Amino acid sequence: MLRKALISPALVLLISASSYAGFTPPTDPTPYLPPANVVTNVIFVTQIGPIGVYTSNLNWSIAVRNKGLSQNQLAVLLARAASWQKFRLGTITSDSLNDPVVVNTAQQWWLDHIGPAFVVPAVKTVGTRK
Repeated sequence: MLRKALISPALVLLISASSYAGFTPPTDPTPYLPPANVVTNVIFVTQIGPIGVYTSNLNWSIAVRNKGLSQNQLAVLLARAASWQKFRLGTITSDSLNDPVVVNTAQQWWLDHIGPAFVVPAVKTVGTRK
């Protein structure tokens, strides 16, 4: 039992070290924050059932369920998507872009440090349901 307990922490250290092998957190997060990812226009591309596809001046597209989202809400979602793509391409080595562990590590870092800066306004609902 003692041997098993000694192996587990070493294995955890090995796994966590390899998780960061292809990801380097940015020293300057400025290019990924909202001021560097301003959406000036939201462009409707197509509708597929209840899903709407939108793009913007940031050259990134999103597919969202159309549930009364405003232009402002769509703009924030597009800015988040563009920020994440810039972050992913700028912090993950090209040979690790398809490694799910590395991408997950980068995504978690982005969600903890950059994602909260992009606040999506609440969807206003009409009436109340009883």
